Amino acid sequence: MNSKEKIGIIKKLQFPANFTKKGTLSYKLIKEDNLYYVIGFFIDDSIDKDNFFLQYFVQPLFIEFPTYVFTLGQRIGGHWNINDIPDLQGKLDNFFFQMPQNIHDIVNYIKKEFGGIDNLFKYQALAYSYILILDYKSAFKELNKVSYKEIEKLPLWKREELERIEVILNLLEKEKYGEIKKMFALWQRKTLENIRINIDHI
Repeated sequence: MNSKEKIGIIKKLQFPANFTKKGTLSYKLIKEDNLYYVIGFFIDDSIDKDNFFLQYFVQPLFIEFPTYVFTLGQRIGGHWNINDIPDLQGKLDNFFFQMPQNIHDIVNYIKKEFGGIDNLFKYQALAYSYILILDYKSAFKELNKVSYKEIEKLPLWKREELERIEVILNLLEKEKYGEIKKMFALWQRKTLENIRINIDHI
């Protein structure tokens, strides 16, 4: 399925009024203290060129990353094709009621769906969300689950990610919470540049 076809599917699907359609993505933003989460639906490729997946995801934009991240998400149903749009729309209509509406919903969603998963992005998403709701003890506990074992064998981008986590841990220990927010704002600008989402109109 080519890009034009996938964009056409997003155009046909109906989303809540607070969603924005951008290419193969439909999304809304949740704001907390000038920092943002994207709640999105993305048309993804299937091995079968006539089929597609619809990927739902939650991504804190203040975790520096070069792309959209589907770690905190799930596929809506299984394989779909263009003839399945009415059935997919029905699935979506029911799913919309389950989506997070605020940061507390996001924290609960991550804990419920991904709490037992050993994943670097998950640790950051949950810990940094705790910081935004001023639960610094839980944030520190979550980041201390991160493993630095054999870090020298990891790719450069992963080592840089771990270095950023160490920066936040150090600032938490020193109770420099304002500095943490500044780091989040910097990382958010970089992520927004990478994925090309504009928040200026919000």
